[in-house]
Amino acid sequence: MAGQSLRVALLNPCFWPEVRRGSERFARELADGLIGRGHRPTLITSHPGRFAITEEDRLNVIRLPRPPDGRLLRRGYEDHMTHAPLSYLLLRLMRFDIAHALFSSDAVAAARWAKATGRPAVYSNMGVPERPELVRRRRRLELLE
Repeated sequence: MAGQSLRVALLNPCFWPEVRRGSERFARELADGLIGRGHRPTLITSHPGRFAITEEDRLNVIRLPRPPDGRLLRRGYEDHMTHAPLSYLLLRLMRFDIAHALFSSDAVAAARWAKATGRPAVYSNMGVPERPELVRRRRRLELLE
């Protein structure tokens, strides 16, 4: 794929303007670098509103509706797990060359997509990968294995 323009799916459950922290900023900067090198990134994210597609400074952003996750959170599960099935569905519907997840729930979607399509998936952990943090939520370690 050297010299070829890649269709890159970037996955993160939140994005600007709703949240402006580490992984959101990382996603934007990574997208800018990819765009600058001639690739075509698309950010797949979620928000509390309806399905929306926008172009923000040459980055295609697809915002999926975020299903409620209160019950899962109260039971100690990972944040944004309800977002993963919709991210996976969108990955399957669109033709990406690679998926790069920036959150553990999106990593599940990307890994399943990679297994189903034979295309590569990457997960960048934006958190602290130390055991006390990894076991803070139910099944987080299992998600990352």
